[in-house]
This record gives sequence, structure tokens and C-alpha cells, in this order.
Amino acid sequence: MTSKQWLMRCYSYHFSTAIKPLLVFLAVFAAVDFGLPLFASLFQSSGSNFRIYNGFTMLISPPFLVAGTIFLFVGGYASFREDFNFLIALNNTRRNQYWSNIFHALTLSCLFLVVSVIIGLFERFLAMVLTDQPFWKPGAIWSLPAIMSELIFPFGLFLAAYAFGQMGGLLSYRLGAAFTVTFWILFGTSYVIVQILSGSIPIIGQLLAWFAGVGTDWPLLHSGWHFAVLGLIFYAISGVAMHKLPQNA
Repeated sequence: MTSKQWLMRCYSYHFSTAIKPLLVFLAVFAAVDFGLPLFASLFQSSGSNFRIYNGFTMLISPPFLVAGTIFLFVGGYASFREDFNFLIALNNTRRNQYWSNIFHALTLSCLFLVVSVIIGLFERFLAMVLTDQPFWKPGAIWSLPAIMSELIFPFGLFLAAYAFGQMGGLLSYRLGAAFTVTFWILFGTSYVIVQILSGSIPIIGQLLAWFAGVGTDWPLLHSGWHFAVLGLIFYAISGVAMHKLPQNA
């Protein structure tokens, strides 16, 4: 087979193995995201100020943004070792695996973006039916930067989450248990560490504010691009680390 055919074979394998856990995740998320408001509405008293899905977005689903990010990060971390060894055993090269991982990550990010928009529309419809909330947020600004903000931000976040998970899985495989334990300790305490460092070292706080687009007209648009670039940086690091992995099973 040609190099392109091997590449597509790796990509097809990644996508086919992701379908089942993805469907299970979507089913559980839909049951919780739509089921809980329906259940709560049964006990809603007349005249109550019951509101649902009061997020900061116009199109995408904020709950799915959080759940999807966690799913992609954990899935990317947990699946790397098994997928790598299986594809190596089938005579796929590290190079083909590397590029197929990137294409797979881009596909998943686009897919999760579309799903997030669809779920967001269903959430707004359910809110309108159950609580008489307006379908669109009052004062919503429908401009190109506003729409692009709600598309670029989730895409970049999903890409960075999956790339970070895969990088963590790769480095854990490459460096062993010591790195794995250190990685999860630092990840679990990262929120506290970032808070301390950003408060004590001004340049770190300024860097985080720049990354989040603080002070700009469209912070989601800026942070979305930053997340997308960060995801590519994670894959650049993964490419260096993958070069040191075994070429055969």
C-alpha cells in the first residue's frame, strides 16, 4: 500500500474505535441535559422564577462545552497507548499515526462543534417550551465576529483538550509511571497553582488575561484562536516525543 493508503487506514481505525464511546457519551449527556429540566418542570410551582440553560452563548451549548472538553481530554489520554500499539502491530509507521492523530483530532473538533450547536438549539427550544424564555437571548448581537466567536471558541477548546490528552498519554507511555503520577498531581492541582502564580507573578496574570482575550471586543474569538494554536503546539511536542517510541510491536 502507498503511504497515503496507510495514513487513511490509521485515520479510519481511529474514527471507527471512537464511534461507540462517542454514542454512549452523547446518550448519557442527552439524558441528563434534557431529562433533568423536564423532571424539574414537573415540580415547578406556579409563579416560580424557574429558568434553565441561562448560559453566556447564543448558539452553542455551555453544558456540552464542559462535558465535551472533559470527554475529549480523558478519551485522548486513555486511548493513545492501546491505539499506538495496535497500529504498530499492523505495520503502521509512527509518522502515519502522528498525522492521522492530527486529522482525527480536527475531525472530532468539527464534529463536537456541530453537535454543540445542535444541542444548543434544542436547549433553547426546551427552555422556551418549559419556562417561556425567549428562544434567542434578549439583546443578542448577530454580527460576523459574534458568530465566529461561538464557532472558533468551542473548536479551539475541543482541539486543545484532545491534543493535551493525547500528549499526556504519549508522554506517560514514553516516560513511565513517574511521569504519569506527576502529570495527574499537577493536573489535579493546576487550578490552585495557576491562581497562586497569577496572583504573585504579574507577568503570568497578564499572559492569562491575554490568552483569555480580556479587554478585547470579542474575547471568545481571541481565546478560541489561542486554544487552537495551543492544540497544535501540543501536537508539535507529541511529534518530538513520538519519534522516540518503538517502531515495532
